[in-house]
Amino acid sequence: MSAFDDGRMSAYGRLIARQRMESRAGADMNRTRKQEAG
Repeated sequence: MSAFDDGRMSAYGRLIARQRMESRAGADMNRTRKQEAG
């Protein structure tokens, strides 16, 4: 595996991790919003 592939995979992994964190934060915000509305 070349260094280029290594760098691309780590960047891809960071992208996925960030998307996962953002979606989890979005779900938490939706839950809080529902509690406030309810």
